[in-house]
Amino acid sequence: MKTTKWEREEARRKELERLKEEEKEREARLEKQHELERQLRKARRDVFSEDRVIAEQAEKDIKRLSRHIHKFRGSISHFQAGAIDEVLSEIKVKCKERDFSGIEKLCGKLRLEYIRLKECLTLYNNK
Repeated sequence: MKTTKWEREEARRKELERLKEEEKEREARLEKQHELERQLRKARRDVFSEDRVIAEQAEKDIKRLSRHIHKFRGSISHFQAGAIDEVLSEIKVKCKERDFSGIEKLCGKLRLEYIRLKECLTLYNNK
């Protein structure tokens, strides 16, 4: 069956419309992909930025803790509290190693030793 010129042109026009629609869909998918990539890059920057801030804060906290340990050791030296001095030395080492969980455990031990010293001083004072 022969097609007329008008039918052939109509078929070409429909094919062009279909191709234009496919192109629009492809562009929309590409734009969506680019947007997702931008969001991913931003999220990655935010995460690394947050990690950097946390690391900087931890560094400041370590330095501050080291200064406090030094002062505390000086103050406690008058009481001949060897157990406390030993724990403070261990904490100082953990600060240099950046061992936060070790520092936390030793702080618990330091509290106990401080309570013992306080009880001994209270007993001594009440004699």
